[in-house]
Amino acid sequence: MTTSNLHAHTQWSPISESRLLNLIQHTEASMEAPVKTLWQLMRLPTAEIWQQHPWADEGCGFWVLATFGRHCLYFNDVTQGFAISPFQRWGNIDHFDPTPTPLNELIQRLTHTVLANPDCERA
Repeated sequence: MTTSNLHAHTQWSPISESRLLNLIQHTEASMEAPVKTLWQLMRLPTAEIWQQHPWADEGCGFWVLATFGRHCLYFNDVTQGFAISPFQRWGNIDHFDPTPTPLNELIQRLTHTVLANPDCERA
């Protein structure tokens, strides 16, 4: 789905916190050890609603589940998938990613990146 197609698809409903937690629990149950370890290190104690203008305005924000360095992992209600974005200020998602990705896949990619670059800066 491109961002131009998303303009036409402006009506969406935010995911409930309980449904989001169920998705996370289901994903955690299938995580392999290295992936689960990284997830536990970057996961926020409680998911937080962050702003992402203009895409998240309709639902008052997107749920951010984890942070690492100056990036956040969030649930994109518009595409019904997970995404990663840089952020400059806590509470604001800087980049809208129109590609829905499963949570486990995103964390696996991050795990491979960290394992492949052991000298990379970690926050």
